[in-house]
Amino acid sequence: RSPISIGIFLCILPPLVLVLMQLLPQIPPVWYYAATSSGGIISYTSIFIASISEVVPEELRAPCIGIMIAGFSGSLSLAPVLPLVMNHFRVSLLSLSLTVLAFVISVVFLPETLPDAVASQNRRQQPSETSTSEETTVATTCRSSLVVTSVLSMPFQKVAILNRTTMLQLLTVGAFFASMVYSTDINLVLFYMEAHLNFRDQDIARLFFVSGAVGLIVQVVLLQPLIRLFGEKWLLVATFACGSLHNFLYGISKDQTGIWAAFLLSQFTHLNYPLLSSFASKGALKTEQGQVQGALSAISALAAALGPVLMQSIYDYTKDSIIFGPGTMFVFAALLYLTGTIIVSFLQVDQLFSPHAVASPSSHDEEEEAL
Repeated sequence: RSPISIGIFLCILPPLVLVLMQLLPQIPPVWYYAATSSGGIISYTSIFIASISEVVPEELRAPCIGIMIAGFSGSLSLAPVLPLVMNHFRVSLLSLSLTVLAFVISVVFLPETLPDAVASQNRRQQPSETSTSEETTVATTCRSSLVVTSVLSMPFQKVAILNRTTMLQLLTVGAFFASMVYSTDINLVLFYMEAHLNFRDQDIARLFFVSGAVGLIVQVVLLQPLIRLFGEKWLLVATFACGSLHNFLYGISKDQTGIWAAFLLSQFTHLNYPLLSSFASKGALKTEQGQVQGALSAISALAAALGPVLMQSIYDYTKDSIIFGPGTMFVFAALLYLTGTIIVSFLQVDQLFSPHAVASPSSHDEEEEAL
């Protein structure tokens, strides 16, 4: 619960700085960028998903995560409407008030989901870990460079959990491609619509409201029946294929009708997030849910940083081409999603992680040697 509260607290900083910048125009924008970047220190969404994985049966994890994603879809559908009825300063104040309210709720009402048995087990493991750490420190007193290397390599050791099984490896590659494209869609598609397809504020607000409402219905109402009908694996494959289709529509659309169709299809694509998280939760022990979700979130964050940079470069080189023109970057994004579709189609449900894989000391030694 504490990391979630800290993560939400960091989300207070961007609207707070934005309000201060409007009250004190001499504040440079770099403070807003720094406040926005601080939100990446703790990914509270991955901790939310880990908490869900700890208390919800496997067959219900994807629908429950979908309900959480539906909350984001609902808020995204309403957000573009606010500037139409409020000025920018009031919107900033409302954003600040909502984030403060979310922080208060997380502190006062959010329960602790870590089971007592798991907490007791972690506490029993702490003395051995401490002693190991002390022995390592003593052994490396005269080798400070090795200590620094060990500290710097620790995040990579934590992420190595995604290399444990073939299923997790395939999920990681699929999530990487999906995050690259998703970050591009979020960051660049609005500029593309305004610059090339004559979208205005009212058009964008209407588009986001309708697509957000559709996303809410898809995540809350349709996800569970679709899982029962197709199974998690083939539904995940279908969402990746839909991602390839809706990005291709972005690239070839010449009017607002094509963008509307692509936006509505993208709500089905967004089902891949709860499905990927559900699959990942099945690839780790109950005590490792936070680690596996955090590792998957870290890989996704890296991809989200690379995606817009790569797509912007493609846009700069192809915006005057005679085939797809400025939409070439979305055609390339469609190819990335198509590659992800092929990769996740090789997922095998029987490749789930077995708890017995870490039961023997030899397996620990082998994993340590591999790292």
